[in-house]
Amino acid sequence: MCGCGTSGRSLGRGVSIDVAVTWLRLEARRRWGSLLVLALLVALAAGTVLTAIAGARRGQTAYDRLWARTLPATVGVLANQPDFDWSKVEALPEVSATGLFAVYTGAAVYPASQAGSGAAGLEFPPANASLTNTVERPVLLQGRRANPARADEVMATPHYMSANHLRVGDELTVHLSSPAQAAAGFDASTGRPLGPRLTVHIVGVVRSPFFMDQPGDGGGVVSTYGFFKRYRRGPAAPVERATAASPLVAGYLDVRVGGAQAKGVSIESFTYTSVDGKRVPVVLTAGGMPHSPDQITLAPTTARELGAGVGSALRLTGGPHMRTMTVSGIGFVPAGPHNNYDQGAWLTPAGFDRLFLGAHFAFKFHAALVALKPGVATGTGARTLTTTAAAIKGGAAFPFTPAQGGPVQQLKDLEVLPTALGGFLALLAAGAVSYALTTTVRRRAHELGVLRALGMTTRQARLVIITQATALAVVGLAAGIPLGLLAGRVIWREVANFTPLAYHPPFSPWALALVAPAALVAANALALSPGWRAARLRPAHILRKE
Repeated sequence: MCGCGTSGRSLGRGVSIDVAVTWLRLEARRRWGSLLVLALLVALAAGTVLTAIAGARRGQTAYDRLWARTLPATVGVLANQPDFDWSKVEALPEVSATGLFAVYTGAAVYPASQAGSGAAGLEFPPANASLTNTVERPVLLQGRRANPARADEVMATPHYMSANHLRVGDELTVHLSSPAQAAAGFDASTGRPLGPRLTVHIVGVVRSPFFMDQPGDGGGVVSTYGFFKRYRRGPAAPVERATAASPLVAGYLDVRVGGAQAKGVSIESFTYTSVDGKRVPVVLTAGGMPHSPDQITLAPTTARELGAGVGSALRLTGGPHMRTMTVSGIGFVPAGPHNNYDQGAWLTPAGFDRLFLGAHFAFKFHAALVALKPGVATGTGARTLTTTAAAIKGGAAFPFTPAQGGPVQQLKDLEVLPTALGGFLALLAAGAVSYALTTTVRRRAHELGVLRALGMTTRQARLVIITQATALAVVGLAAGIPLGLLAGRVIWREVANFTPLAYHPPFSPWALALVAPAALVAANALALSPGWRAARLRPAHILRKE
């Protein structure tokens, strides 16, 4: 009896499996198209989500893993003073090592076989043997670390290697500025260096938090302390009137830069002085620009760090005396070597002189900021102004360079992502509507058959599906447009505050005017095939099956 019982259960399982297989075969035969579309949508959505999750998890830990392996610098000190005595800093018990670097822009580096193409600047040249060894010791991706004592060895970043199709061991040419160019602050990205040419060898490909590629850049080359000991650069002076008078120039500022402090926060301070009345507009998020020596306009992140707003009184130091200033506004500043665009402050020239009165140096940097007229290409404008300056005696030492993109350029590079997300969601919505309409025809075949038997025409059968598609589109638009406007404004405000950016409520009249007709047209287009199938239903065949 046990044997018979087991046999019966086995037979029952076999029958159940046969029934299930038969049902799946019939269901797949009847609805293979809908099942295929649904499977593709699920696969596409799942693949997108899993890819995003995997990339996010890997990217979330990438910087931490790099930080743990590179002996990174934990404090950055910008002395901006010639012959600063670093031995006193090194003697502090809390300091385990110091890595010094120099700011040198007078060298052009390019592959020896490419005769000047693929030129890049040197990364901050190490000014002592510790940098790249006991401080910011980079991760080796290929090769080995350069010998600090040798001037003919360099390391390169991955972007530079890939952009120029180089390998470890390849030669580079380093074209240095002449002594006169170096003394004038020559920038090799705007002209041809006139100094000696050196041949160096790439011995390694490296990455560290300090020597790191940025999205979209061409990479760079890291020299050695031995290289630094041979070359230095000097100060620069402004060339203004001839270039400010150029018809290409819409705005021109003579800017002095100094480092002030308040509540333990470093504030990179800029003067706003227009040349020949050509003002450069400043993006403000609150208040206005300073108009008196006791007013200051703070950048958003600096204002947040100080807990200050429009009307707040701040006590700042730039020299031996503390000054009290009133915050007149919140706005963005030029990005510089020591600050980002959201960190710093604007001052009037008189306010700058008052704040830094008695300081060891009257200013850290003296530069010109130029805004070109609409339609003038940045590269063309920079070359024209450089040529204009070079025509003046001694003006060749003052090149004009296009402003680097930085975080703003990175945001521009990501502009396509919201559009891509919107397109993907639109495809999902189209797939859902198409599936709903197709399912309606199949599940409501009996009702349609009865109506056809009672006199419904093929045109009216198609109209039923089109009406359903239109109703879905209208309901979706009625709910989606206000919710989308509300969510878009809230999310964009949070993004603007976090980044930070100047917040402007997102509103596109053309998009609002076109979204409704486009949705209705798309819904009705999706209804064509199900409507055609509904019109081809045979009432007699459907009712006979029922």
